Amino acid sequence: MRSAASALSDIDTLEVFSSTSSDDALTVAVSPEAAPGSHSILINQLATTNTWVQDTSTFDHKTDYVGGGLFIYSYNNKEITITAVEDVTTLEDFVNLINNDENNPGVTASLLYQGGHYHLMLSGQETGEDYRISVNASSTEVWKGDIAFTLASDSTQNAGLTTKITELDEFTLNGGLQGDEKITINGKNRFGTDLAETELSVTANTTVGHLIDSINDHFDGVATARFENGAIYVTDHIAGTSLLEVSLAYDNGATGDTALTMPTMAVLTEGGGASESLASLGSASFIQTQSARSSEIKIDGYPSSATQEVQTLTPAAVPTGGHYHLSYGGETTGEIAHDASLAEIKTALELLSTVNTDDITVGGDTDDGLAIGALTFTFNSSLGNVEMISIDDTALTGGASPYSFVETTEGNAGWLRRNGNSVSDALSGITLNLNDINDVDSGDNPIPIEVTISRNPRAVSSKIKNLVSAYNSLITELKSKTEYNAETKEMGVLSNDIAVSFIKTQSRDPFIGTVAGFVDSIDTYIQSMDIGLTIDTTGVMEFDTDEFNDAMNDDYINVLELLGATKGGNSSNANIPFYSADANYTTAGTYDVEVDISANAITDVRIKLSTESSFRDNSTWATDLVTGMSIFDDDGNPVYPEHGLQFTVDLTQDDGTYTATINVKQGIAGALEELLDEILEADGRLDVSKDILNDRITAMERRIELEEARLTKVETRLIARYARLEKTLTMMQQQMAAVSMVSQVTFGS
Repeated sequence: MRSAASALSDIDTLEVFSSTSSDDALTVAVSPEAAPGSHSILINQLATTNTWVQDTSTFDHKTDYVGGGLFIYSYNNKEITITAVEDVTTLEDFVNLINNDENNPGVTASLLYQGGHYHLMLSGQETGEDYRISVNASSTEVWKGDIAFTLASDSTQNAGLTTKITELDEFTLNGGLQGDEKITINGKNRFGTDLAETELSVTANTTVGHLIDSINDHFDGVATARFENGAIYVTDHIAGTSLLEVSLAYDNGATGDTALTMPTMAVLTEGGGASESLASLGSASFIQTQSARSSEIKIDGYPSSATQEVQTLTPAAVPTGGHYHLSYGGETTGEIAHDASLAEIKTALELLSTVNTDDITVGGDTDDGLAIGALTFTFNSSLGNVEMISIDDTALTGGASPYSFVETTEGNAGWLRRNGNSVSDALSGITLNLNDINDVDSGDNPIPIEVTISRNPRAVSSKIKNLVSAYNSLITELKSKTEYNAETKEMGVLSNDIAVSFIKTQSRDPFIGTVAGFVDSIDTYIQSMDIGLTIDTTGVMEFDTDEFNDAMNDDYINVLELLGATKGGNSSNANIPFYSADANYTTAGTYDVEVDISANAITDVRIKLSTESSFRDNSTWATDLVTGMSIFDDDGNPVYPEHGLQFTVDLTQDDGTYTATINVKQGIAGALEELLDEILEADGRLDVSKDILNDRITAMERRIELEEARLTKVETRLIARYARLEKTLTMMQQQMAAVSMVSQVTFGS
């Protein structure tokens, strides 16, 4: 029965939908958040990993020494330096140095034997254009914040991307958000060109992830921000000397008095500070054999069209001499003369490994390029929204800085792009697993893959039937072991067992009355009988599939919650919303909450189950997040029912006492599974019952042992007595024989 209950105890794993796909090129997984319907899918390309191979190898054997020096590579915006030792490190050793490096960002090194030589091959472990490998001639500039963001609820724990700004320990709410708070982001690209300031509005829902996204928008492909262990990192896209800068500031608005301690960004790794020095594995000897590509799909014809990205380079004043360099896709062109023609500029860009022929068209007023004025760079529409080109103008003369690129038209490839081949964020509740591109018809037109999502009450119904069968089997077995048998005129062997009596009684409870946390003013269904599950007078469970199907058609989410809610919740007061509950320790049910607010801060919190008579005031809070008292007794059990219950409070409210009713829901199957865990766990009720029976058996065996010992002693005494009697009898018989003999001798026969 435990496994049958477990199959229904988590709403996220209930198979409430079935899906079909017209082609094996696409498979589909569906969760309860999906909506029934049909979709037409086009798959233009699959995501691939990035691979680089040393093309000009001189290694004849795996055991050849690679020499001494530094090897520098980057992946996923992390740069790694590998040090080889002269006459010590072999090619095989070098592969192991990369693969066994605890800081390896996700690159696998291997050896490819070709043309009589061993070639070092570097392969990315993740797919998508965000996961590119770069073998660098020198180090890449990295900036890092001087503090780590931590949680207000536990300052020893680092924040994550989903952590709200207002939930940071570094944030002080004071009088509350007024609506004009913001974080400003300023910076320069690697050539020292100022970038336009970016602003991020701070609301109650703004997260750290939003901040990282805004930093990336600010740099628009010339550098990338990441969040790791609570700290913000910004990494240049190109190795070498860099004038990159980044600064973050918090503005609490015109009337607000909130505060946020922002990290001061500073150079962690200086661009060009270290250079490669391992000649046998120089960066120039590597070629890209497989590019990092993202998957591309259309869903129901969306996106409907593609747009070419246009970037414009406008000098403050036209240069009269010198040269410049352009950087794109992590690479930099050679020297481009100040008056190079449009075709020459295009050719210089196409020499980069990250630019294919006709990826970029260069335009201008005349063919004299930058010497005349503004240039436009128009990208092939298939490239979509691309990173910004940047310019190194330090060798230009006669003009005036800044020479800056501006995105005048944002590109759109006409495809939804994702790093992986499993797309779970395009259609709510639906994961599209891409296995191949579409087949084509006789005219080479892709044949759309048709996907159908439909509700599947039969799958849930089947699991309920399994539970009913398991429940009834248990009850039947318990009856046979506990009740009076009219034929044998004997009570069942477990009729006096307390644990068995407990199981019989408690296993009914989840199916009787209102399910914990459900209320008729909010929920359509609040009892098992509402969805066709009943227990008759003999204790047998019955399942009415017609009533269940009607309920599923009426409010299937409520039905699923009634079966498998896992300590989700809701609140009667929008200003005191439910936040979370501990799936293992919070008691499901309805809680009454009272919160005192003074000067935009919590001063006291009182909480109790609605079935309790008095409140407890031992909850804790950090700014606006309240946590029910979470302590354990000596046996490791929660002391209070609200253990792990969390809710937030709007501190912008006036001073006063505010109340809420918070419902923590646990479905029927979850409650039954929890009960069975309590019974079956180590030192649970069955173990206790077994221990009691074992103690009784041990005591009985001891009594038998003692009785056997006593009987053995009695037997020994009786045997000894018998032996003495037998000896006496023998002597008497001997005496009788002797008397007879004397008589014969004396008197004759």
